[in-house]
Amino acid sequence: MATAQRYAGRVWHVHVKDVSARHLQRVRDEDVPYAQAVGEGVFVPLGQGSVDFSGLVEALSVQRYAGWWVLEQDVRLGPPWPEQDPKRNAAASLAYLRNLLDQHNY
Repeated sequence: MATAQRYAGRVWHVHVKDVSARHLQRVRDEDVPYAQAVGEGVFVPLGQGSVDFSGLVEALSVQRYAGWWVLEQDVRLGPPWPEQDPKRNAAASLAYLRNLLDQHNY
């Protein structure tokens, strides 16, 4: 958050992803390749992981950020990966972000 607070006035757009801290730790500990980590669910819908989006939105709102918010969640579809529903995940992420933005009067 220190970086977001320090440079908020220089931000033109925001690209956000959330990550499962538990999965990420295993990826780091076991040197799991990126593609495998994605397939195993290291990225999750916004608000379901460990990123402090509330703090980010707050830091940017103080600077009156009015740019784009780009949502992304990397997934791998089909066997052998666990089933994913990208449309449902995107809807959940969007609802979460809209709620945060509303809370900060965006």
